Amino acid sequence: MNRNQRTLVASLGAVPLTIGLLTSCATTTPSTPSPAATSSSSSTPSASGTAPAAPGGTAITDAVAAATAAVPGDVVEISDDTDRNVPVWEVLIRTTAGEGVEVTLDRASLKVLSQEPNDLPDEARGAAPAVSAKSAIASVLQNQPGATVESAELDDVNGRVVWEIDARSSTGTQSRISVDAATGEIVTG
Repeated sequence: MNRNQRTLVASLGAVPLTIGLLTSCATTTPSTPSPAATSSSSSTPSASGTAPAAPGGTAITDAVAAATAAVPGDVVEISDDTDRNVPVWEVLIRTTAGEGVEVTLDRASLKVLSQEPNDLPDEARGAAPAVSAKSAIASVLQNQPGATVESAELDDVNGRVVWEIDARSSTGTQSRISVDAATGEIVTG
């Protein structure tokens, strides 16, 4: 799925999944409690960096793990989508052989629905980035507590290979945050 298709899907109301918090410093309004307002252990990520699932779905980091278990390699793009009215994760993986494979997962169960060859973007044709998709997502969640991550993709911005992470804040504000794929530093936001 290209960037324009993801934007169209997002504008048509694709349901993003709440990833959770890495810190507990978010503010909330009394009428809409955020995940930080609950004290359940399921509202904070584990030490491994996985975040809790939103109702009716799975966390994006769980989708990364499920896709790479099915097709060993490095995630170079992941986004939530709908396939024939079924909420799915679409995950593009650079295999250990250097080929592109798109894995489509049922968003609720993480069952593999399909695996298809797919072209890799230029940024993903070389060695794997030092910073994984999962680590880049964790950096964004540290920067935006309570955010919902809708997608992550490896891209080139002004000659720098970055993870472009589309996130929605707890107040509904959409943003694209770039995380340096070599250092993990947030370079825009």
